[in-house]
Amino acid sequence: MQRRAITGDALAKFALEPCAHAPLDELDGEQLHLFAIARAYATNPGMLLADEPMRGLDEISSRHVAHRLFNCGKPVVFATHNVDLIRNDEFNITRVLVMDDGTIAFDGTPERASEFYAQLIRSKYRQISSTK
Repeated sequence: MQRRAITGDALAKFALEPCAHAPLDELDGEQLHLFAIARAYATNPGMLLADEPMRGLDEISSRHVAHRLFNCGKPVVFATHNVDLIRNDEFNITRVLVMDDGTIAFDGTPERASEFYAQLIRSKYRQISSTK
C-alpha cells in the first residue's frame, strides 16, 4: 500500500497520472523524460541528479520538463549545454559550474557563466580553425 502511495505521489508531482498505465512505447519524449525523473523522485533522494534532462526535446517540452524538475521540492544538480535554460529566472538556478576538459573552469552565477561559456566556446573554435 505504501508503494502505491509513493508511486501516486511521484506521478502527480510530474503530472503523469493520465499515462500511468500506458505502455512506454506509446509515450512521447516529454513523458519519457518526466517518467525517468519521477522514478528517481519516488526513491525520496536528498537531491536529484540529472544528465541533460531536456536532451532531444523541443523548446516547449523542454520548458515543461524543466518546470516540473526545478519545482519538485528537491535540490537539482544537472549537466546541460543549454545556456538559455540556466539563465531562465523562472527556474531559480543560483550556481553554475562550467567544466572544461574534466576540470571546473568557472564557478558562479548563471549570467556570468553564460558569458564565460560563450568565450570558452569561441576560444575552442579558434583553436580548431588554427589547426587546419
